[in-house]
Amino acid sequence: MTAEKALDRALSILRTTGTSSATLDAEVLLSHVLKTSRTRLLSLPERLLTSRQQKIFFRFIAKRSHGWPVAYLTGHKEFYGLDFIVTNDVLVPRPETETLIDMILKSAGRNEPLEIFDIGTGTGCIAITLAHYMPHTKITALDLSPRALTIAKKNARIHKVLKKIRFIRSDLFSGVAKKQADIIVANLPYLTHDQLRGVPHEPKMALYGGKMGLELIEKVLQETPIHLNENGKVFLEIDPRQTEAVRYVIEQCFSKKHITYAKSLAGRERVVYIQT
Repeated sequence: MTAEKALDRALSILRTTGTSSATLDAEVLLSHVLKTSRTRLLSLPERLLTSRQQKIFFRFIAKRSHGWPVAYLTGHKEFYGLDFIVTNDVLVPRPETETLIDMILKSAGRNEPLEIFDIGTGTGCIAITLAHYMPHTKITALDLSPRALTIAKKNARIHKVLKKIRFIRSDLFSGVAKKQADIIVANLPYLTHDQLRGVPHEPKMALYGGKMGLELIEKVLQETPIHLNENGKVFLEIDPRQTEAVRYVIEQCFSKKHITYAKSLAGRERVVYIQT
């Protein structure tokens, strides 16, 4: 079977199951199987696949047709120009989260010697990206999942920032009980039980935010004032539908603050920035 015919067959399968990004997904997966770039793949439509390559590729396509994220199949995900190892022990980094990085770099600058706490680090994509682009920072990355921390450390080692980040197993702030930071950043679970049905293959611990989706965000906001240095900054990723509810919690937790929202590329309020 040629690469072109394999892609055609894969597209037919994915479109039948309603995969919105069928073309991109099929090309990425076949490129991964053939260990080549998408550009190279598309320039050689008559390339022949071995029987083993066909078997692996269509196994991936079957999983993708049942909702498995492409990143779990390839084991990698690009985020803010960096490549991250991904397994089903961690949430797949989202393009929307790049808005969080944009806002931190814009408001904090790249050359300040800041202390940063990353709550719920997962793959480590936020902590590692900040360490990469803010060379003078000291970062503490916290997560309750030992498996997530293992993946995050691997990613930090790959990007040569392992010595700049302390990885601690922690339930929110429990691992830094008496410490403070200049910046607190968190991309916490914010899905309700009903919303979880749309992401069946990713770790529930990294997604479920309680009955209203705000349980962990509320806990972090309540504890943040005692962990924040004077004139500190807080950055949270939120569900756009939670904007007003999050604003209410912020009003209850901070006496002095300036609140700014940033929109993702999709035009929805995705990041809240609190300047104290």
